[in-house]
Amino acid sequence: MGRERNYLLLELKVIVEALIFATTDLEDFKFFCWRGEPRMVRPTPRPETLLEMLAVARALRAPFSLVRVDLYTDNKQVLVGEITNCSANAGEFFLPRSAERKASQLMFG
Repeated sequence: MGRERNYLLLELKVIVEALIFATTDLEDFKFFCWRGEPRMVRPTPRPETLLEMLAVARALRAPFSLVRVDLYTDNKQVLVGEITNCSANAGEFFLPRSAERKASQLMFG
């Protein structure tokens, strides 16, 4: 839909995943990593498994300079959702818009 070039040559298919943690009310924790370190994470509040999630994000980001690692937790175990170099089709803004500068400083400053 967003015409990301990295999906251009993939075969179209439907993927059905099992329900995790027996709930549909999951928080998707997005770890933005730059040069080997998670620099930002959304949303809040902090999960009990945050230190484990940071370790997983560090391990998965290893081959990339800039990547977003999405993780899920039930405060007992950590599961990987997605690893992407094109967060939100490279078109999402931080809200409020004034947060763009702060996010850039956190990531690259």
